[in-house]
Amino acid sequence: MVDDDKAVSNSDDILGGVGLPPKGWVSGTITEIMESWPLQIRVFTNGEDLIVELATDAVLESNIGTLPPSDLSLGDQVEILIESDPTRSGAFHVVHIKRH
Repeated sequence: MVDDDKAVSNSDDILGGVGLPPKGWVSGTITEIMESWPLQIRVFTNGEDLIVELATDAVLESNIGTLPPSDLSLGDQVEILIESDPTRSGAFHVVHIKRH
């Protein structure tokens, strides 16, 4: 069973408190892509799952150039940049993705 302590909902972004992922770059593998708006992905990193919400203007950088985040696929090896959401106090989201 997956521990969803780091899960986010459409309205909550990354939850505060214990288990809050660090702001900055996090590396992992995409294990789930949720059909939500804004887009949410589950990333397996450092031995645990992390569900993150993408900013509406998130950028996906790949070896063939910049793509829309909708081009993400299960199994993609990614680095994600987690930042504070200036429009929502205490909330975080992913603003940049590098796909390897």
